[in-house]
Amino acid sequence: MTPLTSDSIKQSIQEKATQLLQEYAKGKRTFTRVVMQGTGFQIIAPNLERANFSKISLMDIVLSKANLKQVNFGFTRLKWADLSESNLEGANLYYADLNKANLYRANLSHACLEGANLSEAKLVGTDLSGANLTGADLSQADLTDAIFCKTTMPDGTVWGGSR
Repeated sequence: MTPLTSDSIKQSIQEKATQLLQEYAKGKRTFTRVVMQGTGFQIIAPNLERANFSKISLMDIVLSKANLKQVNFGFTRLKWADLSESNLEGANLYYADLNKANLYRANLSHACLEGANLSEAKLVGTDLSGANLTGADLSQADLTDAIFCKTTMPDGTVWGGSR
């Protein structure tokens, strides 16, 4: 990944915000509200189902309580992202960087987290039923009350019976 400067981050955020608003205007996505402050932006309770955010940097983004069902975040940088209480069912997070991300009570059921960096992530109460964590880094992640049901663990073993 190319190192990012403050200007390139601002430009990337502006481009992404513009793209999201254009998609809304076309009726493809529903956004409740977009807030831009400094170098970051926040989308309040968005519906981004099946959106493609692969291979971009979305560090510090706030997408709490968002519908991110089947979103493609493959190879995406989501360090420090707030995805708390979001629906990421069936999402592609293949080799995504979720270091220090907040996934409190998120629905990651049937998500692909293969090779993802979840080190120091907050996964408290997160539903990981049927998720694939093969090769994922869970070092120092908080998995308090996380739900494991037929979850493929980082070592490839399947853990947790039926709910």
